[in-house]
Amino acid sequence: MRVASSIIFTFSLAAATALAARNPLCPNPAAAVPLYRGRTAATGNTFYSTDASEFTNAGIPRDSTPLARIFPSTSVPGSFITALNRYVATTAGEDDHVYTTESTPTLTRDGIDYALEGPQGYIYNALGFALCNGDLPRNGKMQLLYELYSETFTDHAYVLQGAQFGGSLTAAVLSGYKNVRVVNGWALPPTISGYASFLSLCVLEAYFSYLYR
Repeated sequence: MRVASSIIFTFSLAAATALAARNPLCPNPAAAVPLYRGRTAATGNTFYSTDASEFTNAGIPRDSTPLARIFPSTSVPGSFITALNRYVATTAGEDDHVYTTESTPTLTRDGIDYALEGPQGYIYNALGFALCNGDLPRNGKMQLLYELYSETFTDHAYVLQGAQFGGSLTAAVLSGYKNVRVVNGWALPPTISGYASFLSLCVLEAYFSYLYR
């Protein structure tokens, strides 16, 4: 019984690994990192970064739950991911940031001028969504990223598909924003556990199904 259980366990592990890796060009979601968010209540400005120390250095309260998970800026760009670039406002008196898949040195958004700071990380592009989303666990599917804008605070905020509220970005706060545009990319939800848990579930399910059939 133990020998048979060991054999089926090994087989299940190999099968689950093959299932998760059926498209080797897709980036491994286990490598994704949190995209943190925070908001300065006095100014209404929101801020996003994969580097938690940026919030501390800037004196910006950071939410306990990140907005999403994206691939780090050290990732090697591939066919399925694209840079999520961060721009900083250069218009006098503005302290806003814009996050976009655009890559021009400068851009103007809602009457404010911005300069490129560099990639904050990488998110899935349309090809990645089409070919990699099926490999993800059911509770970790990609979600489209939306950009919102508040004329009151001259601030751009970002939410995942379905208007994800939480932390400092409550429903009341976001009610003052309007849906301006869709960011051309998909991010992973903040609670995704990566392929490791997905594989574990596959293996355990097969293992116990064999033991108790």
